[in-house]
Amino acid sequence: MVDYIPMIVSISIVLIVNLGFWLFYRKRHKKDKGFVFAYYHLSYRRRFKRNLWTMPVIILSIVVVYIVDFLPPWFKHGFLVAASIITVVELVYNYRKAKQEEHNTSE
Repeated sequence: MVDYIPMIVSISIVLIVNLGFWLFYRKRHKKDKGFVFAYYHLSYRRRFKRNLWTMPVIILSIVVVYIVDFLPPWFKHGFLVAASIITVVELVYNYRKAKQEEHNTSE
């Protein structure tokens, strides 16, 4: 039987760190040039580009989840569906916001 406690703790830590980054960068000027580690410090155009660059990592993680034997099938299928939906929604959202940002700065 797989112990789910480490997985739940890991996911909780990631969510807390993401919330901290979001709170810290929400009212700050966004960067559109140069390297920036913090995702929330990027403009929407750069977020969209970063999402495109991380697509291979997402695909690789889906493949790894399907290869490992100790995960139950419901988790594998749920991960595939969740990763796919979240990625597509994030790409569409960032693309629309980037176009809106581009339109607002050109006026």
